Amino acid sequence: MGFGLKEFLSDQDAACPSCGYNLRGLTSQMCPECQEHLVLGVRLAEPKLKAFIATVLGLAVGGGFSAMLLGYVLVDKLARSRGSVPPDFLQAVLPGLIVCGVPLAVLLNGRRTFCRWDGWIRITCAVLAWLLAAGNLLYFTAFVR
Repeated sequence: MGFGLKEFLSDQDAACPSCGYNLRGLTSQMCPECQEHLVLGVRLAEPKLKAFIATVLGLAVGGGFSAMLLGYVLVDKLARSRGSVPPDFLQAVLPGLIVCGVPLAVLLNGRRTFCRWDGWIRITCAVLAWLLAAGNLLYFTAFVR
């Protein structure tokens, strides 16, 4: 059995990271519920999340701007029965939604990988995310004129 795992779980509750089963009193290295192999590990008390949060916010601002505009127009069209959304409006909104939304989904799915990258790479990603958000706004305003 892994060093310290039995002692660690002898008198405290801990959920299996895979299935959530309470591992108190565990007697082997396998979760009795999902049969996943378990190890006792060390992690950072305060993970490096500043750049991750800044990147998420940048992408969310850019994608959220486009999503909000698209949602507003769709609700307006449905509420007033004014027909369909103009193609030029979609051409102004959808690229920003895709350019910011896809990286946001990838980033949220790969948070742990992102947090393991070097600091300068994480900061560069945050700056690029905010540049994408600003670019999305500029792209949209160029279409509105």
